[in-house]
Amino acid sequence: MQKNTFQPSFFASLLFIFSLLLSFTACNKSGKDKASQDSALVVQMRKTPCFGQCPTYEIKVFENGYVWLKGEKHIEQIGTFEAKIGKKELAVLKDKFEANKFWDLDEAYEKTMTDLPTTYLRYTSGSKSKEVRRTGDAPENLTNLEDVVADLLKSLKWTKIEDASQESEK
Repeated sequence: MQKNTFQPSFFASLLFIFSLLLSFTACNKSGKDKASQDSALVVQMRKTPCFGQCPTYEIKVFENGYVWLKGEKHIEQIGTFEAKIGKKELAVLKDKFEANKFWDLDEAYEKTMTDLPTTYLRYTSGSKSKEVRRTGDAPENLTNLEDVVADLLKSLKWTKIEDASQESEK
């Protein structure tokens, strides 16, 4: 009598390799994805380009202190970076949004000029969230808040998680 032994087919081998590769890819999440899943967004600011030397970037601060930055042009950090702020610094940041009456600001401050960059500033506290868009002049309390968020670029210790050249390949 001859014993039947299982021999995997070529198709089964390919399927196994594909599922293995897929599982490795699924585990390779960026810091931004992890932070987005683990913690609520508190502050987000995005600055768009202009025809000159305007800094172009997006920064996000999460409730757990995780800070994510994608620098595109005219700033020191080009690429994707991450940093961390402590609970005290996060509380100070939130207090500044409240003290500057972010909730009372209009949703948009716009001046119609094609060369001006636009700044989008979002703040979330509990179930409330608001985004303010600015192109041109704005009330002092809004520009103060933009400066507070922009100061994080200089004050935090950034760790690069992805180069701009790698991002453009995606």
